[in-house]
Amino acid sequence: MVYKLNLKTEAKTDIIDGFYWYERKSEGLGSRFVHAVEETLNHINKYPLHFQVKYNNFRQGIIEKFPFVIIYRIFDDEIIVFAVFPTKVNPKKKPQ
Repeated sequence: MVYKLNLKTEAKTDIIDGFYWYERKSEGLGSRFVHAVEETLNHINKYPLHFQVKYNNFRQGIIEKFPFVIIYRIFDDEIIVFAVFPTKVNPKKKPQ
């Protein structure tokens, strides 16, 4: 089945914020972060059931080499990404 991948505005903002945060730490690190996010999104789009359900039918795609997860849900033929969430933040702040 082919799924349509849809990122909520909040998820796009999370990616941009992550880019700038990492870029301030080290030039080029922000770009590597975005590349890792894109790779994980591509994997989610190809294999949306790969990552397990964590809560309320939300799944968490793990971003390699960065302490972030992509929080998404599957609706029929669409994958909606709600957040790109740092794992070091209080988990109670995750989208519910």
